[in-house]
Amino acid sequence: MKQWAAKYLLEHSDPTSVFEWLKNNQLKRQQEEDREELENALLDRNNPVINLGLALYGSDLRVGKKLYEEGNEVIKRAVLSGSTISPGLPGRSWIIELLPEILTEWNEDNLKELFSNSFLPDDSLVQLFEREVPYDSLDDEKWMLLCGFASLNDRLSSPYDSIWMDGWAEYQYSLVFTSAWWLYDKFPQTRLAANILFSLGAKLVAEEPHDMDVQAVIEKWRTEPDHENADEFARARSYLANLIPSWSHEFKALKDSDDLALRQAYYRNLRYPKPDDIKDGFDKDGEEFVMEALLNKHMFVDESTRNALKKACWDAPDEHHRMDLPNDFNAQCEHWASKHPEWFKDDWTREDYSNDEESKNTIDYLKSELEAIAQVLVKIHNKNSLAWAWAIAGVAIGYVVASL
Repeated sequence: MKQWAAKYLLEHSDPTSVFEWLKNNQLKRQQEEDREELENALLDRNNPVINLGLALYGSDLRVGKKLYEEGNEVIKRAVLSGSTISPGLPGRSWIIELLPEILTEWNEDNLKELFSNSFLPDDSLVQLFEREVPYDSLDDEKWMLLCGFASLNDRLSSPYDSIWMDGWAEYQYSLVFTSAWWLYDKFPQTRLAANILFSLGAKLVAEEPHDMDVQAVIEKWRTEPDHENADEFARARSYLANLIPSWSHEFKALKDSDDLALRQAYYRNLRYPKPDDIKDGFDKDGEEFVMEALLNKHMFVDESTRNALKKACWDAPDEHHRMDLPNDFNAQCEHWASKHPEWFKDDWTREDYSNDEESKNTIDYLKSELEAIAQVLVKIHNKNSLAWAWAIAGVAIGYVVASL
């Protein structure tokens, strides 16, 4: 719909309809379309429902800033979680100039919305992770807490995917990842720090900082088994080990490590697993192996490996008969089948449905319809000797019918 038509329509629509339109027409980038006139016209209606829609789904930076400065607490929070904080042309977000004030107010609900917002400018995330202005004045706990909020940000798990090869652009894009991984070296060795690093490591794209000694940083988070923070430190270093390239000798050595946390990293990141890998991992680490293997998408590519993992899920101890691991396996299969149906094509055999009466009826119906079409094509061919293509089509349909 043209902008002028949308503007007229929305000016005369009820607030709920305007809210739904804004939600369904949210722009991914401000540069896609200039909606300044439209959104300012909606702002002039001064309706709380419309203002909420503009705060959450609007694209005009000035409208977002005005809503934040003049709105109530709900509208402020909506703006911080919405899309108007995204950088526009020439590339600077209004949120940058207000950050010192927002940090001084220290409303944790608002800060959580802001730092988990994927529209937050990359510069703000990098400055946070590197503890630069305006974050340099925060104490350790507040700084780490903001990093924890950032661990909820989908930007951290979004790899560079531009088809246009640009080394500088890719480097700049990856700074969010590399600066976050350096937190393993910068954070103090506390329970809070370890928990936040675990959350970050589980989310981050595995982009290794070029000058980081990963093995040395792993050792920083190694403790004695009876240490009060042993479990938290183990989870943290396990996800730091995601940075070890799966093709390297260091990665292969993780399989036989005396550290369960590092073996878990091996199970979680193994490429091209075989059924024997499932057996070896299950024999060695049982349920701990299964829980990590379920997080590895490569475990679901091959049918034989997938079936071996399924068996391990059923063979794992289940004291309370809740069948959590088999259920998790089924959920992961459903997830990966939706993204990569080709991995599961061998599962889709007609034998799977041999006892399904509804499927039998559907197949019988399709047979009858295809047979009727084939007969019509043959008649056309008999009347027109030049219609040889139709005859070939009839033969092809006959072949399909026979295979059903």
